[in-house]
Amino acid sequence: MRCSQNNETINYVIAMVDAKEICGLILESTMRTSLTLNEIEDRATQFFNTQGYKKIKSEISDYEITYLNGKNISWVLMIIVAGFLLVFGNILWALGGVILVYFISGNNEVLVIIRQETSAIEVTATGNSSQAQTTANSFLLQLPQA
Repeated sequence: MRCSQNNETINYVIAMVDAKEICGLILESTMRTSLTLNEIEDRATQFFNTQGYKKIKSEISDYEITYLNGKNISWVLMIIVAGFLLVFGNILWALGGVILVYFISGNNEVLVIIRQETSAIEVTATGNSSQAQTTANSFLLQLPQA
């Protein structure tokens, strides 16, 4: 497997937070902060609401909060499916294929995990797509570091 990383924004985020990555795709980012649990939750809800995310779930174990945004649609896949069905079928087949791809596509989701450590609070943000992870990293960067 050959991996390359050419995104300067990702390099900047990796320098600011502890990030786990595979082939340039950041899977999760972690930062320590001096804020309280309630302050972090308030800031997270305010930040993600301004980004168009909705708070859908909050769990007490390790204090997990899930935010959900619109569809994570692969436009390349949608164009390939529509083109294939248009060439080998008709316009109704192509329209049906596009609708199917839309409904199969997942949502952009960000999971924020807040853990109480001995000296500070550790906040981990994970996105299920590149757009969601970029938003999660932006949230972590606006938190004050411990």
